[in-house]
Amino acid sequence: SVGQLDWYRHAEESDIGNHFRVDDERELWTGSIKQDWQATLSDRYLLRWGAESRSGAVDYDYFKMIRNVRTQNGALITTFDTTTVFTSPRGSQVGAYLSQGVQPWSRLTLETGVRYDRQTHTGENQVSPRVNALLDLGAATTLRAAWGKYAQPQALHQLRYRDGESTFAPAERAEQFVLGVERELMPGT
Repeated sequence: SVGQLDWYRHAEESDIGNHFRVDDERELWTGSIKQDWQATLSDRYLLRWGAESRSGAVDYDYFKMIRNVRTQNGALITTFDTTTVFTSPRGSQVGAYLSQGVQPWSRLTLETGVRYDRQTHTGENQVSPRVNALLDLGAATTLRAAWGKYAQPQALHQLRYRDGESTFAPAERAEQFVLGVERELMPGT
């Protein structure tokens, strides 16, 4: 896949003696390739794996100016707060995963897996393990349980330059536990 996104934001406000202006333009280009495979090794064992590679480039063109006029010791004082950013970060991300599903007996299905990701624009890598279980309790009731670690890296177009940041933040990380019960109340519900 390939893609392009453009942002253009312009804001301006004038008041008595004060003036505010922001021009925020971003242009993002992305390209990616992804492949997933699945092998049914028996009626009770399934193996899945896949890989993906993404690359991108973004151009930031940002200007902010705030002019304030105030009185100090009987004189009018004009101050300016300006920020200008021109930057063009580039980066790539690669990822791969492997998971296996096994059904030790007809009412229990287990799936374990792991995912690896690496980003060049942050210089980070993450390993994210996961475990899922499904238990068919009969009488239209299913019990599900899951645990996993997840990472979400900052994307190229999410640099917080308006707040003065010039480098990307580390990936956000989460650990998730889920326990759920599904009950079919009547056919189809």
